[in-house]
Amino acid sequence: RLPPHPALTRTLAAGEQGGVMHLTMEYVPGRTVRQVLAEDGPLTVGDAARLFADVAEGLHAAHRAGIVHRDLK
Repeated sequence: RLPPHPALTRTLAAGEQGGVMHLTMEYVPGRTVRQVLAEDGPLTVGDAARLFADVAEGLHAAHRAGIVHRDLK
């Protein structure tokens, strides 16, 4: 249901196997924020603001499509 957006990943499959629920999602190469902080140190205010804006844009696109994300990390 989600339109393509650079801040969103596609869910490829969802189901249950042996009583365990699972999601299979698109692989996105790169580093996590935790890795960036560990390797490069703290973000500048500008970099942190850009990162936050990217996340907000992705959430906004999902919200417009009727999706509410309940597990943002």
